[in-house]
Amino acid sequence: MPDAPTFVVRAFEANYTAAGAVERILALTVGCGQCGTTSSCGSSQLIHLPGGALFRCESCGSHQAISHARLDASSVPVVTQRS
Repeated sequence: MPDAPTFVVRAFEANYTAAGAVERILALTVGCGQCGTTSSCGSSQLIHLPGGALFRCESCGSHQAISHARLDASSVPVVTQRS
């Protein structure tokens, strides 16, 4: 099985539940391990999945699911928006 590219979440914006968990990803800035570029996208460019979203690198087309749990556990810059 080929190695999957590693994506590094640099920043994100999300809606949160009353308990403080990520409810919906609104925007992501991600570094692509495949081609080395950093891409940003808003909610309309993401494919929303139960529990996360699918991010696609603008440069090389690699994609990866980014889970809400991964963002909950991260220490990257966040813009808080309560739903």
